[in-house]
Amino acid sequence: MKRYCLVVLLLELSFFSLSGQDWDLALKLAPKDALLLADNVPVYPITIETPEAVRLYRFTARFPEVLKLSAPGYRDRLLRHPSLSGPLSRLRPRMDLQVKLEPRSSSLGFIGFIQTGSQPKSVLFVEGGRRIATALLDGSGIEVFDSSSFEAVASSSPALNDADRLGFVEMVELPERRELWVSQMTTGKIHIFETGAYRFKQSISAGGRWPKVLITDPSHSKVYVSHWTGRSVAEIDVATRRVLRTFSVDGIPRGMAISPDGEKLYIANFSDGNIEVVDLCTGEGHSIETGPGAMRHLVIDTAGRRLYFSDMYYGSVGSIDTRTERLLWRRRIGSNVNTIALDSQERCLYASVRGKNGPRGYLYAGDEFGSLVRLDARSGRVLDMVWGGNQPTGLDLSPDGSLLAFSDFLDHRLELYQVEENAP
Repeated sequence: MKRYCLVVLLLELSFFSLSGQDWDLALKLAPKDALLLADNVPVYPITIETPEAVRLYRFTARFPEVLKLSAPGYRDRLLRHPSLSGPLSRLRPRMDLQVKLEPRSSSLGFIGFIQTGSQPKSVLFVEGGRRIATALLDGSGIEVFDSSSFEAVASSSPALNDADRLGFVEMVELPERRELWVSQMTTGKIHIFETGAYRFKQSISAGGRWPKVLITDPSHSKVYVSHWTGRSVAEIDVATRRVLRTFSVDGIPRGMAISPDGEKLYIANFSDGNIEVVDLCTGEGHSIETGPGAMRHLVIDTAGRRLYFSDMYYGSVGSIDTRTERLLWRRRIGSNVNTIALDSQERCLYASVRGKNGPRGYLYAGDEFGSLVRLDARSGRVLDMVWGGNQPTGLDLSPDGSLLAFSDFLDHRLELYQVEENAP
């Protein structure tokens, strides 16, 4: 049975009369002030539930033929759901739905959802953009999908004991070797898969405790891995699979970026919000003072002149001039900013914004959806925003810049968007 599900923008439903029976419709909405219309007449919630700010609507005697959500600046959306069809005895007295609207003026065109395994943590376009891979934090490995048909291509796991089949985090592709490397926090290992068939090849030591982010140098001869609890970054030789050096970090390392000449390694310090810089020729390091905060993710432009960062604590993204190591701009865009990505022309910076945590922590949905934000890479001006689901986390752009994918961590799915060709 295939484990993918491509869901189109129109949520399919069918409605009919309920012959005097009360029936509740609970909606978690984006935007929150979207208006519900029943047969073109406004309907208002009888209550707003917490903690997820769910709006509860009650219908008596007759269920409307057409339900529509509408908000200024957004495309209207009809609500239809297959579970409402069939015998009356099978109907539930309440239906819970999560619905988001798409902005009318957005340069990002919603394509659909791809259902994944539990808690997709990262997303990566691989094989030149032909495939989309995701690592499952609460799953047993990786899943791979075709980027044209969105059909499942592979679901692959390393050879592990059942007790160790969790905690897969980040990925990096080595195209020349036809390999995909995947970090696993709970075992301190990196697992290597053969691209194409995505067969498991081998597991190697990540060189520290609780490995997270993986990046490769420009020559693809070395892989760098940050260790969350180990407070270090390991340099691994791709050919021999051995750790060459380990760099200590005065804090918790998360995202990394490497200069195009391969001489400098930039490390996001989650503990204090600063950026550590390691001279890879000498092994010496220093800090760029950007904190306090919780620096999460880094990317660098192809000229090596601009370094971009996301800060989870302040919900911001920003840019640094690598020559002067001074801040160029910084912009707050929401709660818990996660992954960032530059487009192929380096004009736009994209960021996944997880949104507020639930009252019991980040493993539970909050009272708002997350979002995907597009900014001008030079000025930091916000250009565009679309709503995501519960906790947008992983993010990547196809090499040609035509497709964008991000993961809704708590909804166990990927979201796919088409990027307009000349979108500034």
